[in-house]
Amino acid sequence: MKILCEKNTLQTAAANVSRAAASKSPVPAMEGILFEARQGNLKLTAFDSKIGMYTFMEADIQQEGWYYRHGFWWICFEDFRTG
Repeated sequence: MKILCEKNTLQTAAANVSRAAASKSPVPAMEGILFEARQGNLKLTAFDSKIGMYTFMEADIQQEGWYYRHGFWWICFEDFRTG
């Protein structure tokens, strides 16, 4: 996955969906955010055992794919190339 997007937009979207991510879960996959890049949009998804949340944002998708980032206080945007 390779994207270009505004850093502030990405931070806001991640902060919004991270509210749905489980803070402590017996299932580690529920403690992070899934980033999916497809067809000019970046979809961010988070969930716990009861609720889920997702949001879309525009991005310049240079290579489609997905990326899962464990934890939500981790957000290190150096992992992403942003414009």
